[in-house]
Amino acid sequence: MDRRHFLSLTGALGVGALLPGCAGAATGTPSAGVSRSVKHFTQLADAVVPTPVEGAEALASPLAAFASDLTLRLAPTTKNLVWSPWSVAMVLAMVRDGAAGATASEISAVLHAEADFDTRLADGWRRMAHAPGEPLHAGNAVWAQAGENFKQPFLDKLTALSASLKLWDFAGDPAGAVPVVNGWIADHTAGKITDLLPKDEVDDATRMILVNALHFKASWVKAMTELGAQPFTSPAGPVSVPFLRSATELSGARGQGWTRASLPCVSGEGGVPDGFELVVVLPEDPAANPAALPLDAFTGDHSGALVALTMPVWKLSQQVRLNDILTAAGMPLAFDPGRADFTGMTTDEQLYLSFVAHQAVIDVNAKGIEATAATVAGIAAWSAGMGELINLTLDRPFGYALVHRPTATPLFVGVVADPTKASA
Repeated sequence: MDRRHFLSLTGALGVGALLPGCAGAATGTPSAGVSRSVKHFTQLADAVVPTPVEGAEALASPLAAFASDLTLRLAPTTKNLVWSPWSVAMVLAMVRDGAAGATASEISAVLHAEADFDTRLADGWRRMAHAPGEPLHAGNAVWAQAGENFKQPFLDKLTALSASLKLWDFAGDPAGAVPVVNGWIADHTAGKITDLLPKDEVDDATRMILVNALHFKASWVKAMTELGAQPFTSPAGPVSVPFLRSATELSGARGQGWTRASLPCVSGEGGVPDGFELVVVLPEDPAANPAALPLDAFTGDHSGALVALTMPVWKLSQQVRLNDILTAAGMPLAFDPGRADFTGMTTDEQLYLSFVAHQAVIDVNAKGIEATAATVAGIAAWSAGMGELINLTLDRPFGYALVHRPTATPLFVGVVADPTKASA
């Protein structure tokens, strides 16, 4: 790969409270020739308040479709999985803001995004950031080469997503940017993600690094009782793992081929209900792949039963490169050096999407849930009735999603195939 004029866009998501535009102090030595567009971007970074879009479906529908598409591609067979559709969508939205022509159309199709997708994303972000108890924390930051001529409309679009600008002299000190960016990410993910930006992805040709970091942490509304070790049937055979039991009945539902339960979360002093819930879904067929479950089973407004839930404790961590996944999903042009169109960013050079990498972590235990995720993308230059009681025991592979119920937004989606393993 020709590394000249490398542009890296990084997105990180973790578990805590969304705070748009929360960025630390800028460091580094900016070049003398700061462009007017970059100056303007700096001034606007924290000043834009997104115009709200009414209706949860405006954001939930495309995100659920996007999550459904990629979940089965990430886990075509039954295996452990954790990823954040929100994290990846946020980064791809920023990438799309700099794309044009067929390249932009392909990214939009993969995201199931219409023209106002950014506005919907920003509004969903705002609503989750102001959830009671503020369990979700996030921020957007951009490190840009001072003096580089990025197009003003592209910068304005990033600003509308509450990105704060930081200047760095990549030409003079590329290596120094790596610990600064990774330190910012670690600060915004409670130390769960520490080395997202690799050293070999930043050199004197780097022109921009875009970062989104997210952290979520909350407790259960209703207490869970620890049961000790119980058997769980994994694809490789029986394993023994600590289990939990709901102390009271939970809201649940049955659909076509699945049964679900919802564990609502509370945050802040006094345990304030925050609108987030962990939804667990067990396929009716023991041989079914939970990744193939419809996302509506997780995000849909289903109810009609009470559930006495028994489930394992689990903690999963996963890293995955998404180049092939996204290409197969329908956006090959962005990764093609000769055909990619990122003229929305700049017309000075031919740019293409060089990589997209993702990391996510989830920890579910008796006290509550904590989840983090990170997405890194690089752009390089090229010369029914509540009377029913269901006993739901998750003792074989099942699916799960962390959902913001008011917007029906899937923040984290995955599969527990073997809760004794901490990685996919």
